[in-house]
Amino acid sequence: MAMIRRDASAQALETLKDMELEQLAAMVQTGQEIEAIRSRIRKHPSVIQDLEEDLPDLYVSRCDNPVADAILFRKSREMKEQNIRSHFQVSLPADLPLDSAILLSLLTNLLDNAILAALQCPPERRFVSLEAGLRRNCLVCICENSVSDNAAITPGLSSKNRPGHGHGLQILEDLCTQQGGQLQGVMENGRCRFTATLWLEEEA
Repeated sequence: MAMIRRDASAQALETLKDMELEQLAAMVQTGQEIEAIRSRIRKHPSVIQDLEEDLPDLYVSRCDNPVADAILFRKSREMKEQNIRSHFQVSLPADLPLDSAILLSLLTNLLDNAILAALQCPPERRFVSLEAGLRRNCLVCICENSVSDNAAITPGLSSKNRPGHGHGLQILEDLCTQQGGQLQGVMENGRCRFTATLWLEEEA
């Protein structure tokens, strides 16, 4: 078990490095695009009307925690490419007393699960929202998304060949249980909401 945990932590750190490099590249590209737009404005003042289409997606840090911030950055780009509206309200400190591998697995599985389900809906109905924060000594994550009419919550089963949730749910349940918490899911009115709670390793 200790070796598995070390391997998971190492894998999480490698993934985080890749995400941070991607963020850095995005910030550099954003700076270059902004300068190009400013140059156009100086040469052609009338171009202001076209700015809304040309403005790049600015990289904005959404969370003090580097693991969570990197995941939100990557997933927000994925969702935009797939016409999924996204909303994040995540407030986690940089020194969160939780193994990086656990946090990485928790957030990526929650969001990947939500994205898969939302993609089963028409583009105009697709959305994913995530709220995360600390309540006393507990991490609480609430992920909500649109679902198709025939979606179903199927813990422990893969949803690759069927709409709805399932893929990654067993991982999420195990993560929450191992941290003394729980995973709860409810589906109604074309929406699915999962609440994941994890007790932290020490007082936050």
